Amino acid sequence: WWYSTKVGVIDLKKKSITMGKGC
Repeated sequence: WWYSTKVGVIDLKKKSITMGKGC
């Protein structure tokens, strides 16, 4: 699933961060 942060969204499956998609 996805975890929203101030810097973006962390894909916990791929352990990567998608920038610009934070809350």
